[in-house]
Amino acid sequence: MAYSCAAIIFDFGGVLTKPGGFSEFSSWCASKYQRDSSPLYQLIITNWLLVRAGNIPPELFWSRGAQYLQIEPMMFKSEFSQFFAVEPNAIAFVRSLKGRFLLGLVTNHIKDRFEEIIMEYKLTTIFDIILTSYELKIAKPDTRLFDEILQRLNLKPNECIYIDDQTTNIHVAHQYGMHSILFKSLSQLDYELKQYQPST
Repeated sequence: MAYSCAAIIFDFGGVLTKPGGFSEFSSWCASKYQRDSSPLYQLIITNWLLVRAGNIPPELFWSRGAQYLQIEPMMFKSEFSQFFAVEPNAIAFVRSLKGRFLLGLVTNHIKDRFEEIIMEYKLTTIFDIILTSYELKIAKPDTRLFDEILQRLNLKPNECIYIDDQTTNIHVAHQYGMHSILFKSLSQLDYELKQYQPST
């Protein structure tokens, strides 16, 4: 059975970037700089919850991580950017959908790094709408983000497909009334999207 949808809304981290979370990053980075990973993980989580909603400046996030690792803030940012690098194949896949569906992007990412990514990968030429947690001061899984993007797209929940690698966000989107796909790989996503056809 084919479903008709007008828009596809993507999460960013873990869907358009390399797989891996803060636990894996903390272990990798702490090992490299010969520090304990557990305090680093707690520091990252605590400050990420603040920086993603714009409650502290990005510079403070980088400097706190760097201070623990005893490196320069720009080095910590570089390590973070390398570990959570954008997947060019994922960007190309999304671009291949343009013109068939409206495309949205909703992210909890950090402001300065994400704005660099927007410029580098020309995301505004791919996505019709980009929403950030630092812009709205709220983060997924808060459904107000979905309220906002649907308002901007002028669509109803059941006219949209939401794609995320986190089960919590997928569950919330499903309860909200959206079609949803838990992202595992590009091949899996391509296969599951075949059951949807663009609204005419």
